[in-house]
Amino acid sequence: MAEDKHRTKYYENFQRKHIDGLQHVKATEALKYALDIRKFEIELYWKRTTYFWAIIAAIFTGFGVSSNADMHFLQTLLGGLGLVFSLGWYLANRGSKHWQQNWEQHVDMLEDPVIGPLYKTVFSEIPRKDKEVLDFLTTSAPYSVSKINQLISVYVTLIWLIILGRKLIKGIPKQAKI
Repeated sequence: MAEDKHRTKYYENFQRKHIDGLQHVKATEALKYALDIRKFEIELYWKRTTYFWAIIAAIFTGFGVSSNADMHFLQTLLGGLGLVFSLGWYLANRGSKHWQQNWEQHVDMLEDPVIGPLYKTVFSEIPRKDKEVLDFLTTSAPYSVSKINQLISVYVTLIWLIILGRKLIKGIPKQAKI
């Protein structure tokens, strides 16, 4: 019941009348735009992720190279940069996922009268009784790639937090080499 109210309210806000009263062409165009924008948001998500991966990898490399020398100040600076960029990566992941889900919700609401529940329909692998142990490792699973990416970004943020914390606890020597 609540979902029907939500759906009706959506159609009222989106088109100012219920979808049944819409011209099929208008609903089809709205669905096409929602699908395109969703795809665009996913592309932006991976472009941003690649940007953060590259920056964080460069910072890790700089930190590793500087650890061979006595460059405590530089390592502390790189630790701070690593923490800031890793936290930024995590927040960008969350923001990107928000907008992707926003457009997925538009698709979810618009698809039924246009193409049916295609986007909502998920086919799963039929479980077999004679599954082998290797099947557990090689069959598909409904994991969210963006959630995995978010968890990795949290993990990398924690690594930088530990690195920076250890550097700050040791303290910056008075005659730091840069």
